[in-house]
Amino acid sequence: MFIRINDRTQINTDQITKITLHTDRIIYDLVDDTQEVERHMAHWGPVRFEELHMMLAPVVPASPGYFLVYRSGEGQEHYLESILAWRVDGVGCHPVGLDLNRTGEYYVLCPDGRIESSEGSIFDDIEAFLESAAGR
Repeated sequence: MFIRINDRTQINTDQITKITLHTDRIIYDLVDDTQEVERHMAHWGPVRFEELHMMLAPVVPASPGYFLVYRSGEGQEHYLESILAWRVDGVGCHPVGLDLNRTGEYYVLCPDGRIESSEGSIFDDIEAFLESAAGR
């Protein structure tokens, strides 16, 4: 995977051995094919650690049968989005779907039919989830 630091700098995350963040620049060490480490520096806007942390978190393919569940309006209306992969960080596993701008609480439909929320709630099935959502 590559990260674009600015208009001229793109780095391969497989080659990063160390990153040091400053308010206006990033210093990073890369290892090349000969296993020699080179130090680099790039300027970018204010460093946002959360964004860099998210970009560097490993991503693994999802097994078939996992879906993000979205409610559309009130009642029993809902739609599903396939989970393509899982981003793994120090907090847990987070689903990666087509909507990369998703924020806040999310719900995952598992292959066995249960639904788990990012906040820890578990529902036996889609009906229990929708009933709970209608009661909010």
